This record gives sequence, C-alpha cells and structure tokens, in this order.
Amino acid sequence: MMLTRGKKQNFITRLTSLPASVKRVSFIVFLYGFGWAVANPFWAIYFKEKLVSYSLTGLALGLMPLFSIVWVLIWGKIIDRFPKNKIIAVILLSYLPFSFLLLSLQTFPQIIIFFIYHSFIASSLWIAFETYLRNHSPRDKAAESFGFYDTLFGLAYVAGPIIGGILFSQFSYGIFIAISAMSLIAFFVALTLPDKDHFSEFELPPRKSIAENFREWWQNHHLRSFTILVGLLSLASSFLAMLLPLLTKDQGAQFWQIGVLMALFAVPALFESFFSTIPFQKNRIIISLAIGAFLFLALTIARDIYLLFIIALLLALSITSVYPLLQGKITTAMPRKLVGSLTSITFALANAAAALGPIIGGFFSDLLGIHSVFFIGFLIFGALIIFLLYSKSFPREIERVE
Repeated sequence: MMLTRGKKQNFITRLTSLPASVKRVSFIVFLYGFGWAVANPFWAIYFKEKLVSYSLTGLALGLMPLFSIVWVLIWGKIIDRFPKNKIIAVILLSYLPFSFLLLSLQTFPQIIIFFIYHSFIASSLWIAFETYLRNHSPRDKAAESFGFYDTLFGLAYVAGPIIGGILFSQFSYGIFIAISAMSLIAFFVALTLPDKDHFSEFELPPRKSIAENFREWWQNHHLRSFTILVGLLSLASSFLAMLLPLLTKDQGAQFWQIGVLMALFAVPALFESFFSTIPFQKNRIIISLAIGAFLFLALTIARDIYLLFIIALLLALSITSVYPLLQGKITTAMPRKLVGSLTSITFALANAAAALGPIIGGFFSDLLGIHSVFFIGFLIFGALIIFLLYSKSFPREIERVE
C-alpha cells in the first residue's frame, strides 16, 4: 500500500513541478482542441455527404496534412527566429472566419482552396505549439511534458464529441461554429503565454535550407528511428479517425452514439501523463503494439455497434500507452539549438503519414469495403513489431543533446 502511494505521489509531484509555460500552452491546446472535438464526430460525415464517394472523401481529408507538409517545411527554416507565443496568438485569431467558410463549401475545387487555407493555419499553429513545448520542457521531464500536453488535448476530445453528438440533433453542422469560437477564447489566453524562449540560452542557429534540415534529421539515428515509429502510428490512427464515424453511421448509429464512440476513442489520452512516467521499455511497447494489431484484426469482422465501442477504446489505449514515450524520446534526441527546424521535419513526416491514411482508406473502402482498411492497420502494427524485434541498434536510453 505504501509503495503504491509513493508511486502516485511521485507521479503527481513530477507533473505539478512542470514549468508554468508547459501547463499554460497545454491549457490553450485544450481550449482549441475542444472546439475541434465538438465537430470531430461529424467531420468525415460532412465531407462524405458533400463528395458522396469514400475515395473523394479520403482524398479531401488527406489534402490538409498533405498541404501542411509544405508550410511546415517553410516554417522549419524560420520558426526559431520568431517568438512562438506570438505565432500561437496570431494564428488562433486567424481561425475567426474558419467555421463560416467551412459551412459554405459546395464543390470539390472550393474544398481544395479551403484546405490550402486550413493547412496553413493548422500547420503553423501545431509546429508553434510543439516547438514551444519542446523548448520549455525540462530535459529530465520531456515525456511528462508531452504527456501532460496530450492529456489535456485528450480531455477536450472526451468531452467535446459527447456535447457535439447531443447538439447535432438540434443544430446539425452548425456545431462547427465551435471551432472558431473556442479558437477566439484560446487567443485571449495565448496573450498571457510566457515569452521567454531559448534565445536567452543559445545564439540563433544559422540559416539552413530544407535539404540541410532534412540531412540533420537523417544523420540523427535516434531521432530518425523514433520519427519512423510515430509516423507509422499516425498512419494507422488516421484510418480510425476517418472511418469509425462513417462505419457507425452506415450501421445505423444515432448522432449521440457517434459522439460517444469518438469520446471513448479519446479516453485513453487522459492517461498519457501517467504513461509518460513509465520507464521506456522496448518489450512493453512490443506487447502494446501486439494487442493493437489483434484489435485491428477484430475490427475487420466487428459488426455490432457496442462491440465497436469496446474495440475502439482498447485500440486507442494500446496506441496511447506508447505515444508519449516516443514523443519524449524525439524531444531528447533533438539538439536544443535545432528544435524548431527538426520539429518541422518530424511534423512534416507525421503529416505525410496522416495524409496517406484517408487517401488509402477511401480507396480501399470503395474497392473492398470499410472493413478491409482495418486489415491494413493490422499490417502496419505488424511491421512496427518486426522493426522493433529485429532492430538491434534500436535505442533504449538517450541523453539530451545540447
């Protein structure tokens, strides 16, 4: 009993001792994420109604992360030369017209133009969030910082879908207004973000091209390994984000049930702070991925809505149990002078994976049915397990590089 209490106290103490800047940017992510979470259960459904086919819907949803790659790589060249708190505030304010433009979309060309705008503000905001977080994370609490950040984002995605599911019956897609409204509230909080950056400790890094930034990433063996793992997790997760709402709607689920499903999928993120304090163990990650692979396989045959709820919850748990540990390792593998430029590379690669997910998912859904796509998720998790099992040089511990 005493041992359990000691572990709990250590866990709580480590989180409460995080810098105020880490806590505040995490709260801003919660506010911003809550607006998106209200709309999230019906995002793919909205575009499916506009575009009819799964293939076009997947292509449309893949455009945003695909376009984001360009913006992220551009930001990678200049992000370290600007205060991230100012970037965060300005971009949040740029979300004011977002919901109204979204609700006015009618044609595929309009959707393409909208996603160019969406990709710019979203990628700018997320790279600023992540760079700010990595710069302000203590070296010995990198995983805890990311875990706390993701936990608050997860909290938004637990509460938001349930509220969105309830409100959808009354306001239909009008609930998308929440995106602009919550971004405005987050903007006012962002004005209070501490502006101390790593400029006080380090000189500005020399200007580098995108190719040079990529070379820095490629030559960092530890960073490259963990980025690949996170990218493959993003690819598999992007199938779920698109297809679970569409699948449950096709099976006759009511709006509140779709909201509950997506809320359940986000529940494990509430425990990221706890998972982030568990020592990095290769074997434990392999076991979590093996469970996830089995659950992807179960999704290929699941037809009952409530069974889908259970599988979605457990699958999200398997992903969440390893994600903050991998992100923490990415942070510690980055030299502090190059956090901005290297974050742009890791973010771009994760976006490439997230773009492929809906595109592949839409194509195979039209060709072989939605359930076939989950088998691809099974193959991805299988590939991750094989990579971990046979990569003898896969790092266990990394000291932060200055």
